[in-house]
Formats: sequence, structure tokens, C-alpha cells
Amino acid sequence: MVIGALLVVFAAFGDTAARCSNVSIDLKRLGPPRNQTDVGWCFAYVAADVATYYSGKSVSALDIAANYISKNEITGYSPLQPGLSGDRSRFSSKAGVITGGSLGSALQGAIDRGFCDESQIQSRDSRFFDLPGTTGPPLSTLTTAIYKLDQGYSKAGGTLSEKDCASGFSALRTLFPGADLSAMVAILKRYDNDLSWRKLTDEACIGKRTKLQSNPMVWVNNGNRPSQLADIDRLLNSKNIAAISYDYDHSVHEETTPWWKLWSKPKRTGHGSSVVARRFQNGRCEYLIRNTHGANCDPRFTKQQCSKGYFWLGRDTLKNHLISVTFLKKRP
Repeated sequence: MVIGALLVVFAAFGDTAARCSNVSIDLKRLGPPRNQTDVGWCFAYVAADVATYYSGKSVSALDIAANYISKNEITGYSPLQPGLSGDRSRFSSKAGVITGGSLGSALQGAIDRGFCDESQIQSRDSRFFDLPGTTGPPLSTLTTAIYKLDQGYSKAGGTLSEKDCASGFSALRTLFPGADLSAMVAILKRYDNDLSWRKLTDEACIGKRTKLQSNPMVWVNNGNRPSQLADIDRLLNSKNIAAISYDYDHSVHEETTPWWKLWSKPKRTGHGSSVVARRFQNGRCEYLIRNTHGANCDPRFTKQQCSKGYFWLGRDTLKNHLISVTFLKKRP
């Protein structure tokens, strides 16, 4: 492990200012980092960032998640990313069941369907979407309340308590502030959980979906890591956003742990984020990562490494733990 750490150090000396120019995309087009709270929808939140950046409109992450996770009456389910597991109907009464998915598939599905604005379907940070223990409930509290309402309506002989009804109606108003509540309830009564979330988001965004004018295709680079880094650099150089899947915990561990303690390895965790800037500092090339937990920073980072939901990763660290790079390209 010591030899591996030394190789990382020696590789860093290969970075030069000429090879690593300072560049940043326009972060004002994205707004502050959003907060997925306690649901595994990083893929949808990153896809929403990509769509927001290209469309100039604040695209709803919850709408993208609902489209990906729900069953389509014609096409069935979207494909799962290899290696993921869990109940396919993942709007559930248990937060832990609301798991992740394929960033590329979710983004392509959203492009084909059209995007809904955040004002119609809420998923951005607010007092409703703070981390547990702060001012409001986590997102799963709201999705669970709607799930229970759906289950009570759709199950034969199902019953709903007054509390479940009140919580479910409140959650519907929170997540879909402009929708007709009676129409939303009618959907829950007619469709089971596999279909209802897609129907709810269609109702909330009825007649207001927008599509990207250029109708680009989604490209996912699952190849070797040097080519993935080359894609990231090319996108940044052209002031475009790069969406990545990567091993988050190993990346943070490598950045924040002294070299003599690197032998201790955390559990591998797949995560999605966006790469939004690059710089040359302290003799190495670094990339600015936009996370999906609002303004929160991983406590392992120092204030110099992470601020307001953005953190820096060294080029070699990112290269070591990349899984895929997702981006938009013009159709041939």
C-alpha cells in the first residue's frame, strides 16, 4: 500500500499548469447544489443538472426520478444499471428501498419525455428537503406519505387513517404545488404504485413539458479511465458540464487520509455528481465536483477542500475511481 501511495505522489508531479488550465462552467446556470436527502436518486439529480445547464430552465429532479423508476404502460421499466439491486417499485414505505439507478438511462428517458420545471414538481432544497435532524423532514417522508395513500386506495379492502390521509394530502401539495389535488387523488385510486408516480408527474406538468431544441443524444463512456478523463477535459474546455458515476467513499478517503493510513479502505459506494471546473494548484490538477446534498460537505473534508456543496478531487484520485462519464452530444 505504501508503494501505491508513492505512485500516486509521483504521478501528481506529472501535472503541469500547461496540461491543466483553469476553467469553469457558468455555475449561475445551475443554481445552488440540490439535496437528494435520504433517497438514492443522485442519478436523477445529476441528470437534472445536465438538463438545467443545457435548457436554461430549472429542471425537476423528482420528475426525472419518477419517470425512471415508474413502470411505463407501453415500454415497461427503464433498464437498471448493472450491479444495482432492490425492489423495482422503489417509491416505498421504507426509505432504504428508494435506491439508485442509471444516470444515462434516466437522462435519455427525460429527454425523450420532455422536462418539467421545478416550480411544478418540487425537488430543490427548501425547508422540506433538509437533512434529517434539521428543520424539515427528509424527502422519503413525503414520498412515503404518498405511497401509503396510494396503497390505501388501490388495495382491496384497504383502509386509511385520518392521519395517513392528512399526511398524504400535505405531501401531494408540497411536491406538486400547482396540481389539482382531486385529480391527483383520482390517479392514486386508479393506478397502483408501479404506475402512479409517472401519472402524478404527468398530471402536475400537463401541457408544460419542454424539450431540448437540439434533441441531443446521451453518450455514456464506460471505457478506460484515461478516455473518460479526456472526455471530462474536452467538455470543460468547451464550457460544458460532465456527469460522472464514481466510487465516492474511496475518492474522499484517498483525498482526506494520510498516506500511511491508506491501507484502511471504506466500503465501495457508487455515486453520481457533476464535474464543473478544473484548476492547477499545489502542483497537481484538480476537478471541482458538484455534489447532490445541498450545501452540506462531507465532514472528512477541510473547509479548503469543500464549500457549499462543492469539493475538489485530484486528477489521479478521480481517475482511480471513475465508473462512467455521461454527457450530451449532437445527433449525427
